[in-house]
Amino acid sequence: DLYLFNSTSKEGSTTAKGIIENRLFQTYQDDNAYFVMSSAEMMDAMNTMMSTMMIVLVAIAAISLLVGGIGIMNIMLVTVTERTREIGIRKAIGAERRSIITQFLIEAAMICGIGGVFGIIVGYLGTMIVGKLSFNTILIPSPGVTLGAAAISVALGIIFGMYPAIKAS
Repeated sequence: DLYLFNSTSKEGSTTAKGIIENRLFQTYQDDNAYFVMSSAEMMDAMNTMMSTMMIVLVAIAAISLLVGGIGIMNIMLVTVTERTREIGIRKAIGAERRSIITQFLIEAAMICGIGGVFGIIVGYLGTMIVGKLSFNTILIPSPGVTLGAAAISVALGIIFGMYPAIKAS
């Protein structure tokens, strides 16, 4: 009594699962001796696992960005402390507060932008090497992801450079 089920619908696979479970129970008389899972249930389990993995990865990335941003803020605060004489001279000759803030924000954005470009280059090389070694093909990240990464790194510099820039002015 071998049954072959080919079902593309969720209801059909649930029905097939019930029939298979009944047949296995008749054979083994024990629910713990076997485990039956439909492809729909398997896909639901995979989707749940992928959602959990995505949440964990986003949390790790957010923590990394926060730590990197705090590092940029500390670097900029040291820069402000070291350049108090320059800032004082600029104010003495009539520099507006806005121009000093702009100067330090541009500096913070440039530091993060250069770091972002370095990270993108390392990411591209790593992707190509891993793709060649693992899949024997060259994988190239999409330009949208690359531009997004560059924009996020510059935005990070502006956001975390705001406090030191205001303190400098």
